[in-house]
Amino acid sequence: MLNPQRVEGLQESLRFRPRWHFDPVPWWFFERLDEKVLADLARVQLQFQADALTAELKAVQAAQKAIGALAGR
Repeated sequence: MLNPQRVEGLQESLRFRPRWHFDPVPWWFFERLDEKVLADLARVQLQFQADALTAELKAVQAAQKAIGALAGR
């Protein structure tokens, strides 16, 4: 039988809490940028999001593998 306290701790440990970084640049600054520069910034931001999600996926897959190894004992 599972210990409820142990399960609560596990649930808390597995909860993903991303630490998103907030851009300190004020909104009005972006209104003054050239469209090409804005497009470049958008590409950089999208690449950042893709990299963050890739890292998150790898972490989930590693956790699944570890849990599978424990279940297969």
